[in-house]
Amino acid sequence: MNIRSPLTALALTATLGLAVGCGGDEPEAPALPADTTGQAASDAEALANEAQNTAEGAAPAADDPASILGMEPKDAIAKVESLITSNKISEAKALLDKLIAMKDQLPADLQAQIDGLASQLAGGNLPSLPGLGG
Repeated sequence: MNIRSPLTALALTATLGLAVGCGGDEPEAPALPADTTGQAASDAEALANEAQNTAEGAAPAADDPASILGMEPKDAIAKVESLITSNKISEAKALLDKLIAMKDQLPADLQAQIDGLASQLAGGNLPSLPGLGG
């Protein structure tokens, strides 16, 4: 028996099997949508525009004195006066500091009131409270 014959036959069978396929049971690759990159780019651009519009809409609110104070500036001035009268000086100074920081954005009459309160706190010209020797 010639040993080359069985080896040659085996090699030939293996080669033909690989070339023809193994019965066609191989799964096919899934079909991709025709324009995936164009849609992704369009979606990304839409998200970028939405983020830009949101940021632009939020910017004025961040500079708005009422947003920073949590109340209208004239109400904050009245609250500082009330805090001074109640001898809650540290709270009055904290709120007054916020008002001073935004003073340039406020009307002249409110700026004058803020300056007056700042002078009052700095100079110690606080109202005398009953029972404290005032």
